[in-house]
Amino acid sequence: MRYIFLFLSFVLTATSAMAQNYPSSEKDAVYLATLKAVLDYKMNDTENIKQLDKLRKDEKFNQKLQEMLEDLDNEKRSSRKDKRVYELLIRAGKNVYNVLD
Repeated sequence: MRYIFLFLSFVLTATSAMAQNYPSSEKDAVYLATLKAVLDYKMNDTENIKQLDKLRKDEKFNQKLQEMLEDLDNEKRSSRKDKRVYELLIRAGKNVYNVLD
């Protein structure tokens, strides 16, 4: 838990300067990295661990999640769904970044 906090602190400190000095495409990466670090950190929150473990064992949920992920394409964002998901992730990352900065 301590290492996660240190990693999160490092990411947020590093991204603070980066978000101000990089072009928009690199800002997207900053926001995605921030979002991932915070998600990883919050997934280990004591209040969430039991619920997440329960979901990991839920075959129906895992099957549905896999089906949803199959709709996405990491090679290109050509579909409307891919573009929309990407925009939502960037917006969420930017919001989290701004709250924590």
